[in-house]
Amino acid sequence: MRTIVPERLIAMLSGVFGALGSLLAAIGVYGLLAYTVTRRINEIGIRMALGATRGAVSRMVLGEALGMACGGVLIGIALAYWGRRLSASLLQGLPFRAPSRSRPAR
Repeated sequence: MRTIVPERLIAMLSGVFGALGSLLAAIGVYGLLAYTVTRRINEIGIRMALGATRGAVSRMVLGEALGMACGGVLIGIALAYWGRRLSASLLQGLPFRAPSRSRPAR
């Protein structure tokens, strides 16, 4: 049991830092969205004065937020793939593809 204590500690710290990073990213996206809406408050007011419903304005704002999120996910996937290839080239003896799971004997 004592032999795996460092590994468990590192795994727990990695999980905590991953959760903290996700929280910071969510706060950043919220801040960016709030800043965008604040900058466009006059446009939103004009749209509402010309007959746009609250739902239409909400869809417009949330559509832009979804577009930013999808763009971030696509960029993140591309960078993760590139980073995996880079790390595999830097570490000797590390295969590019993970070994496949062995099939159970029949």
